[in-house]
Amino acid sequence: MLDFFTSYWGGTVTFVSVLFAGYLKWFRFYTSTYIPRKLNLYDRLKESASDNSVIQHVIAMAADEEIFRIVFGQGGSPEYRKALIKLYETDKFSLRDLQLAKSCLDVDTIDLRLSSDEASIISKYGIFEKLSLMILSITLVVSVFFFSGLLLKFLELKSTPGYISAAVALMLFTISFFMIGSEIVRNLVSRRVCKKLDLLNEPSIQHPAKD
Repeated sequence: MLDFFTSYWGGTVTFVSVLFAGYLKWFRFYTSTYIPRKLNLYDRLKESASDNSVIQHVIAMAADEEIFRIVFGQGGSPEYRKALIKLYETDKFSLRDLQLAKSCLDVDTIDLRLSSDEASIISKYGIFEKLSLMILSITLVVSVFFFSGLLLKFLELKSTPGYISAAVALMLFTISFFMIGSEIVRNLVSRRVCKKLDLLNEPSIQHPAKD
């Protein structure tokens, strides 16, 4: 283990640094260049199709879906988008909560059979999500103990290779910690949002009036 870290620590650090720098560059390009260009393209397409109301309507729907994806961090059918916006307008959920819980939200198909304007959002938090939370939590605890022991072992060497190996191990632990931790946070937020959503969707109990 020690030979591995001392032999490849430079390459590991370089790879992670290049990967992180590439992600930042892609994110800046996506937010500052790609999205504005795409929205401007929709505007130009609408102008080009000014004589065709049907095509203009299709382009407008595509632009609305793109804006929805930017705001809510997800796409969806027109019924789903309308229902999610209606849910957000209740002021019961923050925008960040709805973004994190997107994998556990869906539009009620029963409502769609009645009227698309009356469609509502329902929760899909079930056994799979509960099992995922348990596995992620166990993985996080195990990784903490594993990397803690590894760090102590390297630091006990009291040598330059040992310190270098400890630094690389700490870097790898930090990356894995944030990756696993972010998924745990997403799962916990989804559970909280779905519980609140289930309460909102429960039919109100009508109490008989007292004489």
